[in-house]
Amino acid sequence: MVKESKKKAKSGKIEELEIEIESNELEDLNNSEKELLREMSREMKNVLAKSAILEKTNLDEIETFARFAIQGAIKVFDFIMLKTS
Repeated sequence: MVKESKKKAKSGKIEELEIEIESNELEDLNNSEKELLREMSREMKNVLAKSAILEKTNLDEIETFARFAIQGAIKVFDFIMLKTS
């Protein structure tokens, strides 16, 4: 169950949304919580997938780490979307 929700908006556009979900287990989420989590994961995956570092060649050590982290996060979002479907 969504325990608490707060949003900050200016000129009608939400700039920050804070949602506290009561459970840490995907199996305990209700359908609306799963849908919310799935949509947030889809949006975050889309943002990460557009990262220029994924296309860049000749990476230095920090860029290599950043690419690894982004690819790992994309896999996590894929898993969340699969488990909340």
